[in-house]
Amino acid sequence: MMRIVQLANFYTPASGGLRTCVDEIGRGYLAAGHERVLVVPGLSDDDEQTPSGRRITVRGPRFGGAGYHMLTARRTRPLLEELAPDVIECSDKLSVRWLAPWARRAGVPLVLFSHERIDAILRARVPRGFPLSAAADVANRRLAARAEKIVVTSGFARTEFTRIGAGNVHRVPLGVDLDTFHPQAVARLDPDVVAIRPPGDAEKRPTRPLPVRPRAGLPLARPEYAVVRRNAALRRTASITVRGDRVRHNVIRPLLPARHGGPIRLGDETAARTSPAGPTVRLVTVSRLSREKRPERAIDALELLRDSGVRAELTVIGDGPLRDRLHRRAADLPVRFLGHVNDRDAVAGWVAAADIAICPSPAETFGLAVLEALACGTPVVVPHDGAARELLGPAGSGIECDGTPAGLADGVRTLLTVPAPDRRNAARLAAERFPWSTTVAGMLALYADYTAM
Repeated sequence: MMRIVQLANFYTPASGGLRTCVDEIGRGYLAAGHERVLVVPGLSDDDEQTPSGRRITVRGPRFGGAGYHMLTARRTRPLLEELAPDVIECSDKLSVRWLAPWARRAGVPLVLFSHERIDAILRARVPRGFPLSAAADVANRRLAARAEKIVVTSGFARTEFTRIGAGNVHRVPLGVDLDTFHPQAVARLDPDVVAIRPPGDAEKRPTRPLPVRPRAGLPLARPEYAVVRRNAALRRTASITVRGDRVRHNVIRPLLPARHGGPIRLGDETAARTSPAGPTVRLVTVSRLSREKRPERAIDALELLRDSGVRAELTVIGDGPLRDRLHRRAADLPVRFLGHVNDRDAVAGWVAAADIAICPSPAETFGLAVLEALACGTPVVVPHDGAARELLGPAGSGIECDGTPAGLADGVRTLLTVPAPDRRNAARLAAERFPWSTTVAGMLALYADYTAM
């Protein structure tokens, strides 16, 4: 039996893929008879037992504006001395700098679980012309020298280490909960258990357009309908929000410039977008709303689809710093924002209810949200860049494109030519190649030499 200590910055209730990965692997370690301890930063110290093993929260300073905290050497090293791990599995690259010297002195192997590619995650945040690849190579050479082993989850993630000739890199793909994320998940969705974190004061946000009602048995988490009335001359808008039998008139707000090539007119100086004909195509995007994820491309793709005559709507699951900007961008489109949804069954229900998932991020080193969509029988449209395309399986399970809004829209149209039962079966088959048990077995194989005698 080993005592495996996992360290993870950026682990919060809204962490998404990182939290899921760390907890699922930890649960696998526990089931295999090992002791697993997770150390994460937080607002205050805590020590608790979870289904995935012991979790210790260490009070740490705030980092950024997303509610993150950071582990510090001063407070974490004494804890590690007390825990006496057989192996340390670190899930962020920032901690390696101070963690590696301690691990070397203590004779404890340090394994870096690389969840992101430095050059991919920073590409949207550095000025054009910045030598990003060269800077990433310098950082990765230091990481490769400090960690005994580096775990990557895809060929795309491995490339940045292959580029520098690192020889201690091992590929272990992630997995998916095939029971929670399942084509029948839509039938299990109960609106009473959907926990949505409010994105802010709703009265200060653009009113959402009238969404098309979801499939039978899938009521809206927060039924809210809006009718937008425009005055093209004044370039201003008012809206009426209907909640049950109550009607609220919102304040007049400036109208964003029209993106349709000219003013919209009706005889009574109000206007509305002409609804495309045909059956409704339900799209979904599950993503942190941040720059590197490119969530705005899903909204722009929806607009292109509707302008070309496809009657489509989009559900966005996730929160982040771009939240307000995306609400404004989608003001005249049928986009439903659910914010962050804590309940995994609810997420699975919404994804299973969709016809196609749009996954625009070009920086994914694996694409857990993509895999969860596939497990729900929902085919995906993904960009060439990133690792998500490596998850595609049989024809009909998904389409890779150039990642632009036009490419994403074309991918949706292509998938719609495949009969729905065929594309759903293909998506599920693609996901069934990735159970979490395989991930856990891969990690334990790396640790076979560290087993305590």
